[in-house]
Amino acid sequence: ATSCKFDTKFSLKTAVLTGIALKGEFDLFCQYIDDTESSLKYWLGEFVEEHCNAKSQDSESTRIEILVETKLKELIEHLQATVKSTMDEETALEPWLKQFHQAVTSNGAISLNLEEILSHMT
Repeated sequence: ATSCKFDTKFSLKTAVLTGIALKGEFDLFCQYIDDTESSLKYWLGEFVEEHCNAKSQDSESTRIEILVETKLKELIEHLQATVKSTMDEETALEPWLKQFHQAVTSNGAISLNLEEILSHMT
């Protein structure tokens, strides 16, 4: 996987042109000249896909798999803690859902459509 830092527009264009040169396909260079914006978008898409699908140094998992697993674990832990902190045996379901919704969405980690959830209860 290519490792690049795009601090400036020039560094991005340099990386793109270097990538095109390394592929050795003159047609890609002609496409870049004809439609630079589309070529940059295409190259960035390939770069991101290659970067995300690259194996981690410490694991057989790809970078994206590790990221998803880590974030999913954090999300589940957050939800479990929220459930524990909002549980009260005397609270009816709808008020509890509102309390849970407020607790979960207050830090911006999750966005829930409470109205949609409540509409399925009736």
